[in-house]
Amino acid sequence: MVFAIRSIVLCALSLAPLNIGSVANAQSSPALQASKYIRDVTQADVRDVVLPILRQGMQPRELEIVDRIEIRIVVDQRIGRVHAGEDANGTPIIEISTGFLSLVGSLIDANLTGRRFGKAELIGPYKEAVSTFLKTSRQVIRDGGTSAPPEPFNKFAGISEAQYSAFWQSREYDDQFSWWMRSALSIVLAHELGHHVFGHLDELETKSLAERRSMEDQADDFAIRVNWMLGVNPILFSEYFLIFAMVEDGLLEGSHAPSACRLEKFIHAGLTFSKGDQGFMSHVQKDKALSENLSQLEYAREQLKEACEDGEAMTETSIPGLFGLSLNK
Repeated sequence: MVFAIRSIVLCALSLAPLNIGSVANAQSSPALQASKYIRDVTQADVRDVVLPILRQGMQPRELEIVDRIEIRIVVDQRIGRVHAGEDANGTPIIEISTGFLSLVGSLIDANLTGRRFGKAELIGPYKEAVSTFLKTSRQVIRDGGTSAPPEPFNKFAGISEAQYSAFWQSREYDDQFSWWMRSALSIVLAHELGHHVFGHLDELETKSLAERRSMEDQADDFAIRVNWMLGVNPILFSEYFLIFAMVEDGLLEGSHAPSACRLEKFIHAGLTFSKGDQGFMSHVQKDKALSENLSQLEYAREQLKEACEDGEAMTETSIPGLFGLSLNK
């Protein structure tokens, strides 16, 4: 599956809101065309690949609910438009914006390109630049200024267009990018499907903050459990929570637990998953760099746990095998 990374990166970092004078030109802009391409390709990939695989990790009662849901990829620059709900006709839906997909795509591209060209040390600073842009762009524009998004990673890292072009057009890049994007979609979709499966949308407006956070914990657990059963390590999607934790810049009081705290849960589950994989652990024992990375993750998880406990925002961490698989419905 070719995701056309040039189109994705072009749209990925065009996250600032349009000004009024640019609306007419935007209708035929490269960024809009890229967004439509992302929508069409991802919609087909979800239908033909991601959802059929996810269904294999679900129980019959869950499948009855899931099969009634329409999954819609929508052209929208807002990175936060990822949610479960109902449309005006009462049809259960899940919406995922092209803005969100573009952000995830840009992070995947940075990871792949940085490692391929020996620029891994610049991946962190690049993500910081993206985070700063996301946190400040809207306010800068409201104040009458302009906010320029970061360059694509290859330019940020000083990788020539010729080198990068040869890489992103390769089968190696396409296979890796597609795998990482499908893994991300698998986690996101499973979380949103979990809201439908557990009936979280019923009378949501009457729920307390504690109840809504409990629902998000349940949906996270559902995503972890389904993907775990399919052999997908939960740690693979830490990028999503990492970038949003950076944007949040601290512990918030929203209906979701702060992303840093949800990241702690996924790292915990991922470490448990990894340590239960004998083949992986055998590789860790032979690879010093991988062993150090695992130790760093364990340390990071402890730091996140401490910060979240101090902020009274700790999630109810659950690991597959420690909770029942049947629905209480």
